[in-house]
Amino acid sequence: GSIVSLTTLQLSSCNIRGPIPTELGRISPFTMHLQENRLTGEIPTELGAMFNLQRLYLYANRLDGTIPTELAKLTNIGKSPATT
Repeated sequence: GSIVSLTTLQLSSCNIRGPIPTELGRISPFTMHLQENRLTGEIPTELGAMFNLQRLYLYANRLDGTIPTELAKLTNIGKSPATT
């Protein structure tokens, strides 16, 4: 199946180990919490496909490398969610 609507992916402090799955680029939450885990390796360029992403929390992991340029192309990063 597929996820139709996801606003927040909350996986902080879950003791997740290994690289960030590239498949996460197929979903597009507004906020993604992956902080305080044991993620390793580089940030996948596939995350640049998350067009709705406004907040991405990756601190307190064991990531290395540079921030992918694809993330800089996300126009909603840093914007506050719309309120009604």
